[in-house]
Amino acid sequence: MKSIAFVAGIICALAGATCQASLYTYQDGQGYLKLSVSEETGDPVVTIRTSNPGTCELVTEGCALSEDGLTCFTADGYPVVIKYGFNHTLKVTSVPAHLCGLYGTATGVYQLKH
Repeated sequence: MKSIAFVAGIICALAGATCQASLYTYQDGQGYLKLSVSEETGDPVVTIRTSNPGTCELVTEGCALSEDGLTCFTADGYPVVIKYGFNHTLKVTSVPAHLCGLYGTATGVYQLKH
């Protein structure tokens, strides 16, 4: 089952509408994933900041929507893969290791913050 807020956020972004950001809290450590829309381009923007115990901070722009989720790309063209979860969750399944600090990762489950 796809996260309704996630899909709504992407549809809103693709339609070029004004949308509020969706915030998801990191369940495998401290941090968050924020889904928003670039005011300049109208594209979805994913911002991730985590600590578990190392830190990871990244911002992606230029995303491709699929049935399973979203693949977004950093400014250097590296992919970050985000899958739909159950009960308003997202799962980041792939982040290139060099984008995070020593012992840091952004992979794991994120729960929609109400």
